[in-house]
Amino acid sequence: MKILAIDSSTTPASVAVTENNAPLGEFTININRTHSEKLLPLVDQLLDEVGLKVTDIDAFAISAGPGSFTGLRIGMSAAKLMAQVSKKPLIAVGTLEGLAANVCAFEGYVCPMLDARNNTVYTALYNTSCSLPTEAEKPDAVSVDDLANKLLNLDSPVIITGEYGKYESKFPKETASGKPIHRAPLFLSSQRAVATAVVAYELLLKGVATDPNTVNPLYIRESQAEQARKAK
Repeated sequence: MKILAIDSSTTPASVAVTENNAPLGEFTININRTHSEKLLPLVDQLLDEVGLKVTDIDAFAISAGPGSFTGLRIGMSAAKLMAQVSKKPLIAVGTLEGLAANVCAFEGYVCPMLDARNNTVYTALYNTSCSLPTEAEKPDAVSVDDLANKLLNLDSPVIITGEYGKYESKFPKETASGKPIHRAPLFLSSQRAVATAVVAYELLLKGVATDPNTVNPLYIRESQAEQARKAK
């Protein structure tokens, strides 16, 4: 089964093709260009490099959020269009779940996070234990101070990953019971489409797919523009 996955949830643009959970190819770039400029050319180039066409793909996977409102819309639109035209399944994978999958061999809690600005992060907790992430706490937008306190009170080792660098000094090095709170290395801390594809493959095996006509990004909270409009 060949899966084409897209992650445009934050600044990096990442696309990957896997076959039965083995990567055939992946491009991830983190440069100052908009997703509207770089995403579809990356898809075209990747398919060309691996010798495939869109019609050869068996299913599509999209990192569904949280993340950048614009980036999520661009990636979702591209994935929905390809799935609709080819009449193939679309699998929506949470961005935080994909980040957790990067460190899925960790024994303990994985705490991925994305910067939501104003001393706030999008975060969740997952159990991995050498398997794909299992949600322990749902994605939410929380203050960095509240998250630090939550990590302090966990009863298992923790690894934080994602966009934690800006707030790293606020997170303790161990829990109150002495369990370590690790920092994932940078190369495992950014979104990768191949992780999205791996999670999507397991979901497909369980019969989980998303209707491309009804799937929407997971924003968690309203954009600043929408918040400002309602405040008027």
